[in-house]
Amino acid sequence: MRENTENILIHPKRDIEVFKFELTFLCSNQFFVNIYEVFIVFIKRLNLSWLVNESDAIVVALAEGCKNLDALNLAGCEFVTGEGVRTLTKHGSLKELILTSCEKLSGYDLEELVLGCQTLEYIVVDRRLRMWVPMEVQDNIMREHCWIDWK
Repeated sequence: MRENTENILIHPKRDIEVFKFELTFLCSNQFFVNIYEVFIVFIKRLNLSWLVNESDAIVVALAEGCKNLDALNLAGCEFVTGEGVRTLTKHGSLKELILTSCEKLSGYDLEELVLGCQTLEYIVVDRRLRMWVPMEVQDNIMREHCWIDWK
């Protein structure tokens, strides 16, 4: 591993699978872009919680590049919107998604996500959002293989 103030280059060994990689001190999108090409395909679990400046651009990059991503925590990422979250609908391995304190989501965004991402097993969203989600949408997204936790 080589580290300096601008770039972190990670060279994983050929047979090593990375199960958890937390970017809790992500400083900017530039940092993410620098590691994206080298490391993103190996990420299985990613915690971006409370990185308040992160936006849909990060979610789009993860949806396109993290083919092995199982769990994603976006709690508190205030600039992540329903549009960004909906890019995860075609993700082939995402099982767990945490979206608490992501206030720019609608019930229809959740519906599209849950119905589109067939691998999704567990999603956490704000309890406050539930009262704005029509009952028919709630009924539609409550599937046997995806549990929605309203916290």
